[in-house]
Amino acid sequence: MKIDLHCHTLPLSTCSAIKIDDLIPRAKQAGLDGLCLTEHNKLWPRDEVLRLREKFDFPIFRGMEVTTRDGDILVFGVEEEPNEIISAAELRKQVSDSGGYMVVAHPFRGFLVFNFVQLSLSPERAAGRPVFQSVDAIEAYNSKITEQETTMALDVSARVNLPCVAGSDAHVLADVGKYCTNFAQDVQTDEDLLAQLHAGNFSIHSPEKES
Repeated sequence: MKIDLHCHTLPLSTCSAIKIDDLIPRAKQAGLDGLCLTEHNKLWPRDEVLRLREKFDFPIFRGMEVTTRDGDILVFGVEEEPNEIISAAELRKQVSDSGGYMVVAHPFRGFLVFNFVQLSLSPERAAGRPVFQSVDAIEAYNSKITEQETTMALDVSARVNLPCVAGSDAHVLADVGKYCTNFAQDVQTDEDLLAQLHAGNFSIHSPEKES
């Protein structure tokens, strides 16, 4: 199953231009088999997502993009919204207590603005960032990062022995499904998604690469 693990919609993510009734038809058109709603620090109500699944006959999952002091982190399998900005390590404790799963989102987005060489951000140094000790996976493909940033994420993932996922980080309809994650088994519920993430039964899918 091809699932976009990173999508934003109005009004829960005010930075998004996507309405939910437009998102799901676009996801089908893009060839997705499911998508995950990951609003900024907000969870979709479970009953509303169940209603949408039935209305559109399409698997929809609940997650959240949490702002931390160590960057943005996608979380799955939690039911509590953050009420303050905490570290990735503190978030790890909360997510572990609920049996959830954490993915560091676009971990190197924007580093070229400051120049790779000037920062001396080698893969070896990048792999030492504390955030990688707190997450379960790395988002390597994202519609808002460059090829070089993706290469860095893939390199670091190998160094720290973390799997990679892909998500569109869609804020406009054109980006929906641009990157997604392949799941080896059928995924129909939030519990299925969480189980498959923990089991590592997934691989990257992108227009350039499928592994």
